[in-house]
Amino acid sequence: MVTARQRALLWSLGFLGTFPAAFVAKSWIVTTSLIICPFRAITGLPCLFCGLTRAFAYATHGEFAAATESNPLWWLAALLVAAQGAALLSRALGGRPVATIERRHWRPLESTAVVAIVVGGSLLRAVAGGGW
Repeated sequence: MVTARQRALLWSLGFLGTFPAAFVAKSWIVTTSLIICPFRAITGLPCLFCGLTRAFAYATHGEFAAATESNPLWWLAALLVAAQGAALLSRALGGRPVATIERRHWRPLESTAVVAIVVGGSLLRAVAGGGW
């Protein structure tokens, strides 16, 4: 049985592992035409997160202009991923959370505010033609 600390450690490694994975896989990430976004696959329009994987890959190589071109909000997403990973790592190691992001594990699908932001942002980006 997996304990709460082990689960927090696994989640923290997943969050914080995003950056080294993007660094290592950059050449594949920026050249592939594979669409992994269900919203884009169905509608053909970019969602709020479209370009985020490429943006992380560019940013980990110091190519911040290319990252911003891929997704202008990459820096905010990177900050949230890093903060959540650090908070979970702190919890896994038995210390107090780095920041009081939450009292329990963050579950974005339970939050209507996050869902509203994602849907609203995706619609805004689609209306703006994806080039915001």
